[in-house]
Amino acid sequence: LHFYKSCDKEYQIVADMLKTCLKGPKPRFQDNYRHFTDFVDWLLYSWGSPLVKKLSPSIDTETQEYWYKHFNADLMFLFPSDYFVGIASDLYSGKGFNTNMFYPTPANVVEAMVKMAYGHINPEETKYMAVYEPCCGSGIMLLYQSNYSLRLAGQDISLLMTKITTLNGYFYMPWLVETDEKTNALLEKEYQHIKNKEAIT
Repeated sequence: LHFYKSCDKEYQIVADMLKTCLKGPKPRFQDNYRHFTDFVDWLLYSWGSPLVKKLSPSIDTETQEYWYKHFNADLMFLFPSDYFVGIASDLYSGKGFNTNMFYPTPANVVEAMVKMAYGHINPEETKYMAVYEPCCGSGIMLLYQSNYSLRLAGQDISLLMTKITTLNGYFYMPWLVETDEKTNALLEKEYQHIKNKEAIT
């Protein structure tokens, strides 16, 4: 996938759509951070994610109807990117709840890092190579690594960041969120087979 950056006009189309969603149907007494986390939970719940088994009471019928009307998933698929990280950064910025010190790595830096790490390796090998991100944040590194590997995993200290990574997974890297031990064992077997062939040649 080609991932769009914040300077692209296509990126702005989706960013504007998400901003409209986050305005909500009425003036809100809760803060924007809570409204954003509710929106993330609503999207995860729509995907059937085990991370959100029940919606918050603050997501009332009127809010859900507003989101159904204004959220266009097609735009997310047409113009892939890490959209939620920008919103989260704005909400974290200068606030007292940025206890986890969340500062996202710019997309162009991530793209360069991933190309340097995988660009010289046999594509068949990287396809089955296990990738693990111990501090994945919003999953932007995994997004770019998903163009190389089918075996992705990550974790983060922030539950919100874990949810955003999972949401990015549902949109752009389904093998990140929908996997099991049997599938992973088959991929590992294929990886070892390729490594053994390379060792022989």
